[in-house]
Amino acid sequence: SNISSFSLTAVASAPNTFVVDGLWNEPNNWSEGVVPASGDMVVIDAKARINNDVTASSITISRGGASLTVSGGASLTATEIVNNNTDALIINDGAQLIVNNEVAATLEIGIINPTSWSENNKEGWQFISSPFTNANISDFTEPDTYDLYRYDGSQNLEWINQKDANNTFEETFKQGVAYLATYQNEDNAYLKGNVNIGKSFTKMLSYDETKD
Repeated sequence: SNISSFSLTAVASAPNTFVVDGLWNEPNNWSEGVVPASGDMVVIDAKARINNDVTASSITISRGGASLTVSGGASLTATEIVNNNTDALIINDGAQLIVNNEVAATLEIGIINPTSWSENNKEGWQFISSPFTNANISDFTEPDTYDLYRYDGSQNLEWINQKDANNTFEETFKQGVAYLATYQNEDNAYLKGNVNIGKSFTKMLSYDETKD
């Protein structure tokens, strides 16, 4: 019998690494001297900011001190993002993140307040719903500078204040639930946790201006 021999060589391309603090779309900030293409593997080893729409195959935030921020109006789409530190992946207010795995991140929420408060002033109140599976309410609230309400139709007082010690209030935001929130001053509030994947929620919200 004849025996044929052959050899197989696999060539693995090295990931393109972000090595200098600055913008994602600046070629000089990357180890390869070029901005990654949509199918490239990416390693973040410095502080990177995305100001436009970016698509990547996989992104790894490799070390402490490295971070990736998606600016408002920009979007990041990735098959996979490897990151266990919520403070290392920041989604600014108005930005979009599309990813296929449950990754740790922080969502920044801009709080808008009126120029003055009055009994009938409806400005400054916002519905907050968490995109994370395990967002601690303590990361969102600040002592004595906020109000956070959850609707509870089973009680005479249907809106429950998180600061009311007479009522039990969850420690993490419930997914699919809208909370009513306000801050004393215009500021940024933050939700931190693991991005929800595989679940969707639909809630009908209504507002009635009538008063007794």
